[in-house]
Amino acid sequence: MRSMKQNLYISVLILSLIFILSNCTNNYEEGVKSFDKKNYDRALSSFKEVKETDKNFDLAQGKIREIDSIKTQIRIEKERQDSIEKVEQRKKESEELKNKVIREIEGVKTFNGSTYRNDVSSLQIEIALFAAWAKIIGEADYSLDNEINNLGKTLKSKVIALQKAEFPKMRKNYGEILNKKLWSENISVITKGVGHTTLEFTGGIFASNKNKQDFQETLYDILSQLKFKRVNYKWYEYDDEYTYYSMKTEQDGELVEL
Repeated sequence: MRSMKQNLYISVLILSLIFILSNCTNNYEEGVKSFDKKNYDRALSSFKEVKETDKNFDLAQGKIREIDSIKTQIRIEKERQDSIEKVEQRKKESEELKNKVIREIEGVKTFNGSTYRNDVSSLQIEIALFAAWAKIIGEADYSLDNEINNLGKTLKSKVIALQKAEFPKMRKNYGEILNKKLWSENISVITKGVGHTTLEFTGGIFASNKNKQDFQETLYDILSQLKFKRVNYKWYEYDDEYTYYSMKTEQDGELVEL
């Protein structure tokens, strides 16, 4: 007769086999359930757990191949849909850009620079408007649509012509604004030269080199934006040995970048 110990060992072995077989069957069945629900990732995980000793192993392997094929088709379809959406988005963006360029061409035609005079902030707003036009021109230039390219060229030619007309007026007006503001400080300000490209300050304060330097540093940004070429500092009207600063700024026709 077998001992109690042997009987216990056999019982444990049988239970273990039952558990293993049951677990293998459960893996396959769980995979089928997930597959039917189109939860392919979970199904794939279950089918991969089916052992070679399981009677359903070959079926599980077939399902794995089927899932791989399905996932490939899903990926291809998603890529196709993404491609279609990108094309549609590009068409939409292209149409929006075309309409924007057309609007800005009309805007340049009706532009009235006099509304931006007699205030430094207003002059800076006009400069910012030129910079905005330059950005749109750049977008049109990079477009793959020939119609938009041509519209961009039209806008560019009109903006360049407008800048050439406006910047001399803006510089002249800036000198007038400063002259009014600095009158109480006994400083006179004028613009000189063709296109008002030279700004000239005259006042006793400019007997000091430090004051000249401080003025130049303080005003440098706006002077650059207005494309001044030179700034003179005189401490009296007939000062022949005055200090001047040359500025390497772009021509009036160059598109504005801020």
